[in-house]
Amino acid sequence: MNCGVYRILCSVNGKSYIGSSVGIVRRFRTHRNELRRGTHANPHLQRVWNKYGESAFEFQVLEMCDESVLRQREKEIIDRVRPEFNCQGIDPNRSLASLSRETREKLSAAQIGNKNGVGHKNHLGHTHSPEIRAKISLALQGKPRRPCSPETREKLRIAQLGKRASEQARAKMRAAHARVKRHYSDEARAKISKTHLGKPGHPCSNETREKLSRTLLGRSGHPCSPETRAKISRANRERRRK
Repeated sequence: MNCGVYRILCSVNGKSYIGSSVGIVRRFRTHRNELRRGTHANPHLQRVWNKYGESAFEFQVLEMCDESVLRQREKEIIDRVRPEFNCQGIDPNRSLASLSRETREKLSAAQIGNKNGVGHKNHLGHTHSPEIRAKISLALQGKPRRPCSPETREKLRIAQLGKRASEQARAKMRAAHARVKRHYSDEARAKISKTHLGKPGHPCSNETREKLSRTLLGRSGHPCSPETRAKISRANRERRRK
């Protein structure tokens, strides 16, 4: 059972936020991710998080209960504890059932053509102006990205299997790479060098050679075009020169 009332407590000043959810673990994860990104909907909680840091906060489960009494129990606990970070009152009659068809249609229409909805609910149906995009880009410059876990990387890899970018997308990527000249750090260069040690020319394995041989059987020579031969020749000369 994962339905109940929870609290986010700041151990430095003793102030707290109380909420409820039918999926507390998922709700904790959402709170934490939004606070880390600085996009939490509760400005009071966000300011204290920014001031004291993540280590000053505790995520606690106060009570597990049935979904039918969840809102009522949340209101009772809020009325008793009076948490400082709760900005809005709780309507005990608010239903957790699915939204009406009319509401779903409005939400769907609001998201049509949306380019910024991924990752944050407050962006759905909204397109940033060029000025805002420039500010966001400037704010994110120099910030290191949090590395994905091995599980996340594996999920991303599986999700991309068999996918091929459109010609338009490939053209955009080529143009972006042409504008940006990548400079690897000394540490990255050392890792790349270590990875390629002992691989002169990166020869194929015997298994791969057999597969290629079987694939090419019956094809008369596979002659390359003059352009391809010229590219191969230039690449070989450049490799030998280095």
